[in-house]
Amino acid sequence: MEIECCTCATARLLTVRQSTNMRKVWRGIVRTVFWSFERGSWPYDLMVVAIVLFVLLTPRTLFHDQPQSIALASSDVQLLSEDGENQTRTYRLNAKILKPEKRAKEPTPELERETHDILSRAVDDLKERTFQVTRIDPLRAPDGSVVYYDVTVHLLTERFASSLPSFSQHGTRHSANASNPLCYHGARFQARS
Repeated sequence: MEIECCTCATARLLTVRQSTNMRKVWRGIVRTVFWSFERGSWPYDLMVVAIVLFVLLTPRTLFHDQPQSIALASSDVQLLSEDGENQTRTYRLNAKILKPEKRAKEPTPELERETHDILSRAVDDLKERTFQVTRIDPLRAPDGSVVYYDVTVHLLTERFASSLPSFSQHGTRHSANASNPLCYHGARFQARS
């Protein structure tokens, strides 16, 4: 049996060569992560092509970043009554269409905004109309949890709606009109006394 031996110089040469290769690999990884290639060099162009291919070829469903929209079934919003003389309607909203943290046992300005948004999206007749939520009556189950909300809305005539100051979603006034006898409190318009 023959034993091969190597000198320390040969062993050192093999070890140094491997560390040099690993050093090049790590240097390439660091330069790629920190994007330190010169513009117009082939590694830079290769990274740009890889990013463009990733953006164009990755399926949209992989990221699940579509906006969360509530699919409203016809049973979630029902018209209960309509009073043509007073321009009011009462709708019944299923409490399940509201996020749990938005559900309230008593009417709040936040609940008024949420029900207004849901009605403006779900009811075709209200999509293009100006209306105001005037009353919210929670209907409770025997265990005390809210099952439905009866929401009464007042339909505003176009003449009256155009005289109202416009407000953003957060209740800030866009156009101040000192002669307007209406002011905004929470989610309701109330006449000044």
